[in-house]
Amino acid sequence: PPDKIPTLADLIVVLGGDGTLLGVARISVGYDVLILPVNLGTLGFLAEISFPDFREGFEKMKSGIYEVEDRMLLKATLLRNGQKVNEFYAMNEVSLIKGIDSGIIDLEVNIDGRYMTSYRADGLILATPTGSTAYSLSSGGPILHPSMKAIVLSPICPFALTNRPIVVPDVSQLEVKLAYEGPTIRCVLDGQV
Repeated sequence: PPDKIPTLADLIVVLGGDGTLLGVARISVGYDVLILPVNLGTLGFLAEISFPDFREGFEKMKSGIYEVEDRMLLKATLLRNGQKVNEFYAMNEVSLIKGIDSGIIDLEVNIDGRYMTSYRADGLILATPTGSTAYSLSSGGPILHPSMKAIVLSPICPFALTNRPIVVPDVSQLEVKLAYEGPTIRCVLDGQV
């Protein structure tokens, strides 16, 4: 099974696009495994090597000629009625999106246990620096350099023009909750899960 691969490997070669890499990154959390992304997809923004250059790149890695680039991940805990439902990791973003039966949703954001702001919007994107060039950017968020240690909060189609993206330190513990019961929201990881 795919989630067992990181337990058995020192190196995972990812043949595909950025979406494939995001999936492998999520299942590799907690394991000391290198990931070599080889672009076979349409965009390949995160892949260092294109398929025609794979043999040369792989030989360099085997010879110890490579540079490890650490990327930040978000750890998200889903709570329902105060009880932990599940825990997830995301390399690009965690998106909280209104359900199909919902209008605008009201979200309250706390940082390190203290109220920070509220959003009336179609949702909210919490993005890593890697994810700052993905969904967050499409929603008007800033681009962060991948080496930065920060989280971007980008509202999705906010009701008020004063709701703007906010950047907070990566050591922050963010809590986002519905301001009132009723509407349904979805929690989406990297646009995939």
